[in-house]
Amino acid sequence: MAYENIQVIYPNFTGEDGYFYNFDYANDNFIVKTDDGNVAFTYPLDTGITYAVQSLEFDGFNFWTLENDPGTKIIIRRWQISNYVLTLKDTFIKNSDGSHTYDSNSFTVEHYHFQFSSPEAVGQTTLSADDPQAIVADISTKVSSGNTVRLGPSTAPGYEGEWEEFSVVSAGAGTINVSPGITNDYAAGDPIYVYKYIWAFNNYNGVASEGALYKFDAYTGSFITKFGGNEYDNITACTFAVIEDGLSSKVNALAYVRGSNMLFKDVASATLENFGSMAMDNRQTGGAEIEVYDLIIDGKNIYRLQDEATYYGSTAPFSGGRYSYQLATTTPFIFSISLQATPAVIPADAGVSTSLITGVVKSQFLLPIVGKLVTFAEDDPNGYLTGTNPDTTDADGVVTITYHSGTTAREVTITATAQQS
Repeated sequence: MAYENIQVIYPNFTGEDGYFYNFDYANDNFIVKTDDGNVAFTYPLDTGITYAVQSLEFDGFNFWTLENDPGTKIIIRRWQISNYVLTLKDTFIKNSDGSHTYDSNSFTVEHYHFQFSSPEAVGQTTLSADDPQAIVADISTKVSSGNTVRLGPSTAPGYEGEWEEFSVVSAGAGTINVSPGITNDYAAGDPIYVYKYIWAFNNYNGVASEGALYKFDAYTGSFITKFGGNEYDNITACTFAVIEDGLSSKVNALAYVRGSNMLFKDVASATLENFGSMAMDNRQTGGAEIEVYDLIIDGKNIYRLQDEATYYGSTAPFSGGRYSYQLATTTPFIFSISLQATPAVIPADAGVSTSLITGVVKSQFLLPIVGKLVTFAEDDPNGYLTGTNPDTTDADGVVTITYHSGTTAREVTITATAQQS
């Protein structure tokens, strides 16, 4: 096929800022590729692994892997690049027991990217912090005692590129307290990273084979809670990311692929409420769904790792049995136009009877799109349309026109075409 891009051998990946990462677990290598598919770096692992990496996540400074021994255990590891080696920092093994059976192919790490809200100097222990995305108003709701924060890289003069890690003592609405004092200067806007929880889609709810979303402590690996339901069964791709566009507001969300939809969960909600969903184009020409093996959301770009894709009405596997991404976006675009006629049946009485034609224009998030030009047409040689044509969708994505009956009883087709830009 002529649409391959990064071309990875194994079905796991993560990435950021034009770089894509893949675990070559057969050779204990960590491979970094640029967005043109070229290998930028290859890092050996300092610790060999036994099982295939099912899913790979990046929280801004740590890489996380999920290994699966179905029905027996899952293994979650945290890694960092150090001295040109990918170094293992933590390993959490969750063994099946009488309370839980583990079989997971997808996981993610809840994490947050904050920033220094003002410059900080060497020795400071109370650090100013805010959310550059303006989603989290109170930092202490996401950062707590015992969490690890990575500070930097710094852009302050004399400290460019320097970074450090601290265990958090406490946090306030706009502050993070660490001990001892920092060893670098930092400028306002320099990054602060923190990771919180591990979320794993398990194909068992306890020991029942119905699926559940499990929550673990990302520092100890301890089980915290689970959310049961078949909607969490057999999930193969997920991630945690800022969703900048498309939903009703900008949010931090756990995003996962189910069938031909991507769903967005609010992990701060006690009941995992939905932020919304997005329709996807991962379908073969025959209508069957194309499996998504891993997922990246970086800004407004969505990268779905697949072994085949559909372009211009034709589905084909990627060459060499390898995996590549299919690109999508969170930027709303016209995904559907639905039409309704009221009434649906009228007499053929030469224009005396009318039907109100209502069109609703929606995005891939199934939300209304405002301000799009829609043109109506009908195929009745004796009937006609009245009203503004073309017309612009209102605040509910709605546009209307009136059809006047023709002189012959027949099925009339009315079409609507929306202008994408």
